[in-house]
Amino acid sequence: MTRVLLQRQDRFRYELMDKAQSDDMFGEDYLQDYGLEVPTDLLERYKANIKEYEDIQSELRKLYHKN
Repeated sequence: MTRVLLQRQDRFRYELMDKAQSDDMFGEDYLQDYGLEVPTDLLERYKANIKEYEDIQSELRKLYHKN
C-alpha cells in the first residue's frame, strides 16, 4: 500500500498524486493529513497510463502543428 492523494479533476476523471507531487503542491504534512492508502500496483499502473497518455498527446501535438 502507498499513501497518495486522490482528487477528482471533473465528474469522470480522478487523479492520484504521490508524495513528491503532493509535497511540491501542498507541503509535507498534507499527504499525511488528507491522503489515503491505495495498492502500490494500482499507483504504478496509473503512472504508466498517464505517461503513455502524455506521450500520445505529444505525438498528436507534433502532427497538429505540421498541418
